[in-house]
Amino acid sequence: QLNCSIWGLDKSNQAIDIARQRVIESLIANRVEFKQGDFESNNFHQEYFDVIISVDALPFAKNPFVALSELSRILKPKGRLVFTFRELSSSSSSAKRYGEYWQHLLKENGFGDYYTLFH
Repeated sequence: QLNCSIWGLDKSNQAIDIARQRVIESLIANRVEFKQGDFESNNFHQEYFDVIISVDALPFAKNPFVALSELSRILKPKGRLVFTFRELSSSSSSAKRYGEYWQHLLKENGFGDYYTLFH
């Protein structure tokens, strides 16, 4: 039994409409809400979420530093941020630089424990 609320956030109304259609057929439809917005301006209350998951979206934030600052603000203490991006091959030198860049941004925004995984 899932005992939580789920929010979907996207800057595109079209993407939200597609997500709503997919959720309607699921067993969790009554627990899911959607909101138009972006990382930098989402209007969620401070320390609202236990977990934030971003799949292949955070690297496209207008300002990644501001985006992570905002995610830190709306994440509860001891909360978890999980994000993915697929732009680079894990064996490339640019992947190492990109990983170091995000590690720096995470550290600057108060995310203490972080792990970098490549597939």
